[in-house]
Amino acid sequence: MQKAPDPGPFPRYGLYGEIGADVEPLHVETLASRSRPNRWRILPHRHGDLLQILWVQSGGGRMTLDADVFTLSPGLLVAIPAGAVHGFEFEEGSDGFVLMVSGDFLAVHGGGVAQPVVAVPSRADALDAAFAALLEAFGGASAGRGAALAGWALVVLSHVACGGPAARTVVTTAVRVVQSYRAAVERRLADPGSVQALAKEVGVARSTLVRACMEVVGRTPLQLIHDRQMLEARRLLAYSTLSVAEVGYQLGFADPSYFSRFFLRCAGISPLDWRQRQVRP
Repeated sequence: MQKAPDPGPFPRYGLYGEIGADVEPLHVETLASRSRPNRWRILPHRHGDLLQILWVQSGGGRMTLDADVFTLSPGLLVAIPAGAVHGFEFEEGSDGFVLMVSGDFLAVHGGGVAQPVVAVPSRADALDAAFAALLEAFGGASAGRGAALAGWALVVLSHVACGGPAARTVVTTAVRVVQSYRAAVERRLADPGSVQALAKEVGVARSTLVRACMEVVGRTPLQLIHDRQMLEARRLLAYSTLSVAEVGYQLGFADPSYFSRFFLRCAGISPLDWRQRQVRP
């Protein structure tokens, strides 16, 4: 590993080269599908709220990750958190898989692995099978598609969490702050309180928290609260028999009409209309 040149400003993407594109909570594709059209070179960039996991099966190349440069080779597993600047120069014909995992998915299923990792896992065959199953499920349309995607993604995340003897973990101060803040929001979801109070719980000044959130995920601390409340609201509306008012109460909204206005502002549709759309055949 060697030092990379000091990075300047970099574009922020959902998927590389697609500004403003909607991305599912889980997105998987082959390494070659995006690298080949770009002549095997992915310019330095960052992702707003997505953990990127790269599994190199063949070929290799070079990866810049923030201020470092890594050599890529078959059997290498890389996890790049939201906000980290990274780019690739692959050998022609390289292949493998790329999995994008949203911050909301990590908040629900565990965000402890959302930090840069470069590792050589001991079970390459298991990762090959998991990624192949992910790609198959991603392209499918069965009723169990979401469950299959989540299950196989958690298998991949478990390999990232385990790392390996060659694992190297890098955690920036901003990433630590955002991870701690997300955990605090999760603990206080029914009554998150003010951003100032949450910053105090995390142990940083409000201004520091704002800078960290904007740097890592491109969202303000208040927007991250609202994002998590909306995720929970949609889940309760879709999968519970709670009334709209009761869903609001679960999320700390004492006034049902205020909750409905909040949902409408965030989603562009009322909570009742959103629920009715989910049950249509």
